[in-house]
Amino acid sequence: MVISSPLNALLVFVPVGLVSEMAGLGPVVIFATNAAAIVPLSALLTDATERVAAHAGDTVGALLNISLGNLVELILFIAALCHDHVRIVQASILGSLLVNLLLILGSALIVGNDEPAYNAADAQLLACLLSVSVFTFLIPTAFNFAFSSASHSSGLISLSFSRISSLLILAIYVLYLVHEIRSRCRPVVLVDLESSLSAAERRQLPPPLLPLNSPPQPLSPRTIRFVQDGLLPGRGRRLVDSTAGFRPRADSWQPPISRKVSPSRRDSSVGDIRSNLSRSSLTLRILRDVHLDRHQPVSQDDGQGSRKEVVVAIAMLVLTSGLMSLNAELLVGTINQVTRRTNLSEPVIGLILLPIVGNVAEYVTVVAVAAREKLHLAVAVAVGSSIQIALCVTPLTLLAGWLLHRDLALTFNTFEMATLVGAVLLVNLLILSETGSTLRTGGLKGVLMCACYIIIGLGAYFAPAIEA
Repeated sequence: MVISSPLNALLVFVPVGLVSEMAGLGPVVIFATNAAAIVPLSALLTDATERVAAHAGDTVGALLNISLGNLVELILFIAALCHDHVRIVQASILGSLLVNLLLILGSALIVGNDEPAYNAADAQLLACLLSVSVFTFLIPTAFNFAFSSASHSSGLISLSFSRISSLLILAIYVLYLVHEIRSRCRPVVLVDLESSLSAAERRQLPPPLLPLNSPPQPLSPRTIRFVQDGLLPGRGRRLVDSTAGFRPRADSWQPPISRKVSPSRRDSSVGDIRSNLSRSSLTLRILRDVHLDRHQPVSQDDGQGSRKEVVVAIAMLVLTSGLMSLNAELLVGTINQVTRRTNLSEPVIGLILLPIVGNVAEYVTVVAVAAREKLHLAVAVAVGSSIQIALCVTPLTLLAGWLLHRDLALTFNTFEMATLVGAVLLVNLLILSETGSTLRTGGLKGVLMCACYIIIGLGAYFAPAIEA
């Protein structure tokens, strides 16, 4: 486990947060201590998920990382729903997106070095998924605003519309996952494609951007990764052109190849073959099992040791989930009293504080990855987490509210929707549009993104005064 993580120093707040409620301390103390306790628990939960997924096989591991990668947000949201904090849950959903898109990604740009960005096709897919994420929030909100004055039952209609939409969003996400899991066989075919070339043709191919034996980089389970990024040692051969990074812009629109080159096509240009190889897949896939321990990779031969590690990881997963549920319950149970005794309003708690608490562990991971000159991985973590929250966590939260008989709908006010649309546009313009080039002035862009997040925080702080 992540014993050496600096976040584990905050584990002392886990029992302190529980005892503070029993001792009858003030609501502010209970709120603060339990918020601090959630931070290290989220890191342990993420690490346990990684280790279980690393031993579970390709498909099961993918489903584990997808379903448990955002378990922290789900626990917080469901705990808030149990206390009928519907508006806080709505704000927290948007706040989680904003934290990943602006604060985490902006901080990664500040500490990271200039690196090649995504090529055109890959960046367009990320931008497309982000746009779909905005669409899932924008349409129910627009529906509510358009027909709120037309009927007295418009609120009930909007609620039903949001719930049905959440089912469709979740179904689309499941279909997308099935498609991506089934596409795992593509890299093997592509390796056969290049191996079918003659020796003279292979000598004319440009070398890979990174050595084939380069170790896999540990990422967050929320990362969205490209199919051609390579396979784990012992689970398959790496792509011949694996780069763990990005491809040139020139080959962005080449169609994928799924069969070997026939002898009649051996005289085709080597450049076209390389272009087709590098664009082996234009779809994104959820990161499954690149989370190896940084100091001791998972052994495929030591079955006894692997079983023990899986048992320990599962036990840690269950324990941290239970403790986090308790701390989250105590945290959200004091929100009403905290808002009355302090200057913290519900928009500040929902849009800023709770999302930051739930994503501190990911913030540390992304910044550390960017500092190790892996800025492209940091972008994948931050953007991938936002997409999963919008397309997976949000519909699951709405379904949980439906089961709990809470009127949770995908309807937001103008300020909240403006922050989301502005954040997605900013990421698309500053980051994902830098295709085939370098992220020049990345530090400046990071400062701009963090400054925009601070502006949103100020807007949330002054929101009660504006409403009054």
